[in-house]
Order: sequence, then structure tokens, then C-alpha cells
Amino acid sequence: MPAYALYHHPYSICSIMVRYSFALRGPPKDPSSDMTLDARVVDMMNGEQLEEWFLCDVNPKGQVPVLVSTLPGSAPMADSKAITYHLAELYPNLQMPDTPSARELFERLHAINYFSLSFSGKPSVMKDANANMERRLTDPSISDRYRQALSYKIGVNEREKISALEAGEPERQREIARVFLDECATLLTQGAAGKWLFYERPTMLDAHLVPFLARLLDLGRFDEIIPQPLREYAKRAMSEPEWESVMQGRSTVMW
Repeated sequence: MPAYALYHHPYSICSIMVRYSFALRGPPKDPSSDMTLDARVVDMMNGEQLEEWFLCDVNPKGQVPVLVSTLPGSAPMADSKAITYHLAELYPNLQMPDTPSARELFERLHAINYFSLSFSGKPSVMKDANANMERRLTDPSISDRYRQALSYKIGVNEREKISALEAGEPERQREIARVFLDECATLLTQGAAGKWLFYERPTMLDAHLVPFLARLLDLGRFDEIIPQPLREYAKRAMSEPEWESVMQGRSTVMW
């Protein structure tokens, strides 16, 4: 049975998406595809994602989730979409219909900037994080590879995070999310399955959409963009044991 370590944080939305996908996975396609998963929490509140071991050996972007195989020579998989596509290869119940429209919806969900929506009005979040890394760079004792990794991570934050909170960007992301959710609501209400988006069983899109809806609901400022059918869909999903096994009664936000 292949063994993997999943580096995650309990309040990272992409981590929740991957862990919920694993909870919903169903049976493996064959015995050799079944996997064990060692979930390892990265203490992002205390900057563990900025430590040398993580930036240099796990994910240079300093983000979670990251899936690491224990097999020698295996490269870390540091993208929630890629991890979930991998899970769906091993566990066919997660697979969506093999259509361009299904794949497009999954990609569009991940084209939404969750950081922009989650931290709207809090521009100091990433500026403080970069200031922390810049202080680390002043330490003459750090290794060259760690210095390079910190510099790279600072650039990632500037390109992908700080810009996401600039004036007008959260509002643009909100509108993108509204259009996407309207289409998902139409799919849910017009589809034959009813309970989930495509089938009587959840697929990888359901496994990622439910955490996204949970995040919007927990933030408490997106009521008008969540259609009522999706509210009921999310409430039903979050009442089931797979969601509880991941969240254990927690909110998706801690601020």
C-alpha cells in the first residue's frame, strides 16, 4: 500500500479541499492503488512554512497542501488540483464526467483567488509576512540555499498575494465567484442526481466546491452571491461524517 505524507494546515482552504477529497474517495480501483495518508500539520501561525526544511525541501512557495510520497526519489506534489487529480486516478468515485464542461468548472473554481476573498480589507497580512522574511535574510548565519528560498518566497507573495488585495481586486474576484456559483446552482437543480453536482455520489468537484462554500459562509459577507440551492447542498454535505472527520466541528476560518 503506497504511503504518503500530506503537509497541511487545518484552516487552509486548499488543504481542506484535499483532505475532504480523501475522505470522500470511496474504494480504490484495485488493491495496489489504495494509499495510506500521514497528515502532518504545518504550524503556519508560527511561521513553520517559512522554515528552511519546508521552503527548501517541501515547497519553495511556502504553501500547503503538499503531498509527498515516501518512495525514494519522488518529488513533492504542491498543488491541490494536481493532488486531487492523482487521488481520482486511484479512487474512481472521485472522477467527474469526462467532458470539457466538467473539467472547465473544476479549473474555474481554482481560478478564483481565495486569498483575495478571504483577506479582503487586510492588506497588512502579506506585508507583515514579507517583513518577517526580510528580517530572516539579515541573519548572516543562514545557508545560501535558504537565502535564495526566502527571496523567492518574498517574490511569490508580491506577485500572488499582495496584488490580490489591491484596490478593486477583491470586488472583481467576488463577481467571478458569483457567476461561477450561479452556474453550479443551475447544474445542481437541472441535473438528474440532485444531491451532488453530477451523480448520486460526490466527485472531485463536489469535494472542492463544498469547502469553498463553507469558507464563504464562514466569512459572513457573501450571502447575496450564494444561491439558495447551493446553501442547501453545502448544509447537507457538512452534516455528513466525511466533513466532520476533516473539520471536527471547526470553522474554515480562524480570524
